[in-house]
Amino acid sequence: MAGSKSISKISLIGYLGKVAPGLPKLLTYQRRNLSHDFVAGLSVAAVALPVGVAYAQLAGFNPAVGLYSSILPLLAYAIFGTSRQLIIGPDAATIPGLILLRFNAPLVFFNAPYFKRGVMAAADAAGPSLKWLVLDMLPITLVDSTGLYTAEEVADVLREWGVLLAAAGRQTEWHLWAESWKRPSSDRKIRFYPTFREVIRAYQSVEALRSESS
Repeated sequence: MAGSKSISKISLIGYLGKVAPGLPKLLTYQRRNLSHDFVAGLSVAAVALPVGVAYAQLAGFNPAVGLYSSILPLLAYAIFGTSRQLIIGPDAATIPGLILLRFNAPLVFFNAPYFKRGVMAAADAAGPSLKWLVLDMLPITLVDSTGLYTAEEVADVLREWGVLLAAAGRQTEWHLWAESWKRPSSDRKIRFYPTFREVIRAYQSVEALRSESS
């Protein structure tokens, strides 16, 4: 009798492992690991929560959305995920046909070629399905004449590929940089939006109209 109960328990755990791979680990969790896991959880939260809030603000959402995106996906993946090494967070979502690129430096003469190579490599890696490539402008705190010219050159190349170069944030600063270097506005080549959320709305509107027309 005891043997049949043991077999039933093993069968149940095996079934749960197929449906929700994380549950068998919880059912067989050893309490002596609790203190170590608690410290590890606090360490992850100290990094993930501020990042989630920052991503939400960048996209124009309420900061609380960033908290939800930092916590709920991790809880769900802890139960239903199949890999212990996969990192799930607020920056893991994708939008078909659109990619967000961050350049964490001023766009000036000495790194403009690196910027161009990075954008071209990202567009090439995205493949023919790419329609919009969006620059996160917040980390770009300075742009000189070479940077302005390079960004326009990149926009021209992407347009030939059928890809729109858009930018989220710093439209006012971009105009001031262009004026200071006596260059015309790049609005016709680079489409600026206040936030990444506005970019998503515009992209989705364009795609909806395209679907209706086809």
